[in-house]
Amino acid sequence: MRQVTYLRLDKENPKTTEADIALSEAMSSYWVNFTEYGNPNAEGLPNWPQFSKENQQLMCLKDEPHASAVPDEKAMRVFDSYYQWRLTEEVQNWAK
Repeated sequence: MRQVTYLRLDKENPKTTEADIALSEAMSSYWVNFTEYGNPNAEGLPNWPQFSKENQQLMCLKDEPHASAVPDEKAMRVFDSYYQWRLTEEVQNWAK
């Protein structure tokens, strides 16, 4: 896999920091790798673990990307129920 840079930040903006640019480059690389290979990981990037029932780690995309335990399982369950509702036939018909 390759590490790719698709920088979308305005480097001329005085509020753009080196950390912003590094994070943008890492995120771009993760997304390109995932779309091309089905796996976001590549040499030179912190490992993005596959989330599973046995390995409940997610990727924190902050100053330095890193894997971390789920910070708030209750909040994640709220999102899960919302997205399950969004997939119901009632909502799909309404969206048409």
